[in-house]
Amino acid sequence: MMYKLIIFAVAITAIAAANHDPSTTKCEPKKIFSYYCNQCVCNADGEGAACTRQACPPGLFNEDGSMRVPPAPREKREISELPADGSCVVGRQYTSACNTCRCIRDNVPICTLKACPPELR
Repeated sequence: MMYKLIIFAVAITAIAAANHDPSTTKCEPKKIFSYYCNQCVCNADGEGAACTRQACPPGLFNEDGSMRVPPAPREKREISELPADGSCVVGRQYTSACNTCRCIRDNVPICTLKACPPELR
């Protein structure tokens, strides 16, 4: 299955590359440029380019050939310990020993039920 997925991704990349074929595009003579994950050099007459033909890893480039920018990492929030009396604020997340709790209603937390080591109880 994974092999078929890789073949499919390479085929899609090849189809996308065919839509913007640098071998038929006008360019600055002898200029070296990147095209997806390949390097190209423009012909001396500026009528097309010769490029390497490496298969690009799937998901690395946008459809326009620009490199995909990974999303910014999510900001880590401080998670406070669940108060001993069980009071909590709706929507907030808490910790209790090695478990994670979320307050679903005023003073009603629901928590994971992991078996915590004795030193964390």
